[in-house]
Amino acid sequence: MHTNTFVYKYMSTYSISDLEQLSGIKAHTIRMWERRYRIIEPRRTPTNIRYYSDEELKKLLNVALLVQHGFKISLVSQMQPDDLNREVMALCRLNDSLEVHMDQLLSAMLAFDGRAFLSHLNGVIDHRGFEAMVESLLFPFLQRVDLLWQTGAIVSAHEQFVSNLVRQKMCEVIGGVPSLHLPNTARIVFFLTPGHESELQLLFYSLLARKSGLEVIYLGHAVSVDDLRRLHQTRPVDVFFTCFSKMMEPDDIAGLITPFEGEFQGMFWVAGDKVPDVLVFDRIQYRHITSGSSFRMVLSDLMLNMEF
Repeated sequence: MHTNTFVYKYMSTYSISDLEQLSGIKAHTIRMWERRYRIIEPRRTPTNIRYYSDEELKKLLNVALLVQHGFKISLVSQMQPDDLNREVMALCRLNDSLEVHMDQLLSAMLAFDGRAFLSHLNGVIDHRGFEAMVESLLFPFLQRVDLLWQTGAIVSAHEQFVSNLVRQKMCEVIGGVPSLHLPNTARIVFFLTPGHESELQLLFYSLLARKSGLEVIYLGHAVSVDDLRRLHQTRPVDVFFTCFSKMMEPDDIAGLITPFEGEFQGMFWVAGDKVPDVLVFDRIQYRHITSGSSFRMVLSDLMLNMEF
């Protein structure tokens, strides 16, 4: 199935399995809506394989959103396209449900509509604030996008499109935060090791550190241990911070941290879903950061300790 999906994706087409994954509506329900209400109509390839267009997917997403929020399918099926869009937009204005927002971001991503994506993101920011939007909506949405990519429901261009938009927005917000550099402030270095691609998470944590008044040195992708040691020798560091996008065993992390023990007596903080919670080193304090709130707590403790 994935071979056929791959071939037809370049013509912006989707299988019924793709529709199920993208909309959350079971395939047998989609078929029933086709037969009974003619919500969407599949086309067929020369080899008689059913497929659906971008427009049909967009319509199904809007129909599914309204039905999930109490509209009867018999009523929705009779709506003209403009009426359907109006009802969806009205629902978005009245309902602050994360699922509603996520569906709208998904629709914009599938259409490669950057203006619509950022417009909806900015609307949520106005209502919830940037940090809350990132933690409650954006990170769960990006996890969903990653899952859709892994299962073949979307292509890598969709994921790259969204990641670049989010990165631009993140950098825009970071650029608007003044570097306070409070007296006796701690210096924290943000970096990613080769093979780990969690830059959006890294950027978010660097934003929180900057807003807390820490001196932030942001290095980004593919930083080697030798480069980190050289940096510390030139400009002593209090905290090293990294994010892991893959599973890390204790020995993997020890291999990264141990080379510092002879010359660095500070903190090493790591974020990621699949990393050890506790590790003990002779001279380095290891901490697993599990969320934005846990990071704010350790930042507060760090700032308090720097005052004494």
